[in-house]
Amino acid sequence: GSTRIGVIYPPQAVTTLEVRPLSNADAERTVKRWLPHAHPFRVRDICGYAGGNPLYLEELCHRAGSGAEVLPVGGAHSADNWLETLIASRVARLPKLEIELVQSAAVIGHTIPIWLFECVTGCSSDDPRVRRLAEEDLIFPGEDATTLRFKHRITRDVVYEGVGLGDRRRLHLATAQALATRSPDPAEACEALAYHFGAAGELQQAAEYAELAGNRATSTSALDRAKSQYMAALEALGRLGPSPSLVKRFPAIAQRLGLA
Repeated sequence: GSTRIGVIYPPQAVTTLEVRPLSNADAERTVKRWLPHAHPFRVRDICGYAGGNPLYLEELCHRAGSGAEVLPVGGAHSADNWLETLIASRVARLPKLEIELVQSAAVIGHTIPIWLFECVTGCSSDDPRVRRLAEEDLIFPGEDATTLRFKHRITRDVVYEGVGLGDRRRLHLATAQALATRSPDPAEACEALAYHFGAAGELQQAAEYAELAGNRATSTSALDRAKSQYMAALEALGRLGPSPSLVKRFPAIAQRLGLA
């Protein structure tokens, strides 16, 4: 009884076929087949969240069809949220410094200006650790050469949910301070400044920038954005507690909200 060992050699020629994401039109058609009676805004949210990935589209349609909210991802990764669980476990396996980088990027947002990423992290965008995040299917160069981006919004949200409250506030504050001092166009950054200062717990500054963003949106007749920013300003002011300045500012902003 001799033993014969067989060796299987790889083929001499290998063709690699890259499967690209679905186009927006194809993604919308796919969602409408799964959810024929879905509201157009729900279809838009699902398509934007899935990033053209057919697997994500299908699972998000199942989730929406069950009556669950598509956005945002909850903090608890239960068994039926297996996509979130898979992403969270993939991030958890990264080295500590890479986890910190991807979490910093998640706090900045889905699309990350390279200059802002470098200010907040102190890490160059061409650092090997950043390239490894691309290999891990997390962060890629954006369509604009000056940005990075998460592969999917769902990936960004899962990473963000994994950031502890203390670290989250610290990173939001660092992002806001970098935007306030080094943004190429501070006027354009008002909405982002309001968001980041608010998430950092700096309510006075959050209210100021939200009010400025509301005024700017009103001046260009972007009334939906104006309403959301004025409401954010009022919410921040309400959390500050009573003061003489609040007595004047709150009714003035409320009036502009009513006009919008």
